[in-house]
Amino acid sequence: FATNFIWFVLSRIAMLDMAMASMMALAFWQAALAWRRGSRLHLALCGMFLGLSLGGKWNGAPILALPGLLFAWDRWWALAGRRRAFLIARDAGPIPGVSLLEAAVWLGMVPLIAYFATFAPAFFYKVQPLTLQGLIPWQGYMLKLQDSVVKPHLYQSRWWQWVFNIRPIWFFYSPWDGAQRGVLCLGNPFTMLAGLPALLLCLWAGVRKGDRLRGAVVVLYVASLIFWAINGKPVQFYYHYALASVFLMAALALVLAQWWEQRRRWPGALVVVLSGMLFIGFYPILSAGALPGKLSYRDYTWLDSWR
Repeated sequence: FATNFIWFVLSRIAMLDMAMASMMALAFWQAALAWRRGSRLHLALCGMFLGLSLGGKWNGAPILALPGLLFAWDRWWALAGRRRAFLIARDAGPIPGVSLLEAAVWLGMVPLIAYFATFAPAFFYKVQPLTLQGLIPWQGYMLKLQDSVVKPHLYQSRWWQWVFNIRPIWFFYSPWDGAQRGVLCLGNPFTMLAGLPALLLCLWAGVRKGDRLRGAVVVLYVASLIFWAINGKPVQFYYHYALASVFLMAALALVLAQWWEQRRRWPGALVVVLSGMLFIGFYPILSAGALPGKLSYRDYTWLDSWR
């Protein structure tokens, strides 16, 4: 993940994806603590960070419902034989003492409160401040703005092109500060493809062996990607794959870690070395470093579709 080109590029510029992703990471961390410790506090913190993540950017919306769905799933199976008490039972997993109705408050109502709280500064604008009456209509206006971008763009792409790393986006390529510089938002040419068979292995482990962690990684990857495959937004870009790429790297790491524990260590070492070498090699075109000349992009655009 440290050599994932997309996240390196996005972390260096003021894109909302980083606010969304950082809050989401905190939310899932708190969810893991809630499940492990049976803690109501961590469940509430999970809900708060879910709402803040949504306030950062809507891209993560399909994933934000998963902690609540997982809670309902675990509670359903924990109540085998007495499922009539599904909504109100408190003496079962995953968090004893918390009913499904209460969990809906922490993972449903709290995220909404946290989300709408992110609009608080807009109520104090000197020009056209937001009002309580306009808060809900404003959400519709935001959605309308998203759907209004219909003019084709040179670097637009589709979800299946992201999966195979064949259509990146140039953020910058121009002379600046005495040198030719560029920023290419591209996936690591090795790990972004190596992660695909790893994802299939995780799917197999999840379905055939009941491995919850590997199965969850596949679900999260699909949920992150399917949002863009079916939402109908006509103009999309490669950086929309950033969130799904997190779970792709997780799948690769899980597979390599399992092999490492089984004393098949050369694949893990090879992946680390190759991904690290590619990161170093592409670093100038990822970091707006000084390039030798105007045509230096040819050294990095291995495919015509990368240009």
